[in-house]
Amino acid sequence: MEIAASPPVAPVEPFQASTQAIADAYSGYIRTSLEQAWSFLGKLAMARSPVEAFELQVAYAKQASDSFVAESQKITELHEQLTRQRVMHLEGFVARLTQTTLEIRAIRH
Repeated sequence: MEIAASPPVAPVEPFQASTQAIADAYSGYIRTSLEQAWSFLGKLAMARSPVEAFELQVAYAKQASDSFVAESQKITELHEQLTRQRVMHLEGFVARLTQTTLEIRAIRH
């Protein structure tokens, strides 16, 4: 099994991703999505013809799709940042553990 090389990791931004930031991004997307849906339903109820209703549906579908893609990318970036931060912390822990182990071995010998 071959593992593809990953692209270089960009430096972590000053903003520290957290599970709370990710949860906030999800809740923000849900809130926005529901607001858009209620607005669409209000407009649809006021449609005067099937053609107007269809045009509203097409516009809503495009808006919902665009919003989904944008918010998904934002949430994915937050997950990536959080993963990078945790891997960096783990690497630091392993380095300290390795250094401590080497020091203990040096003392014993």
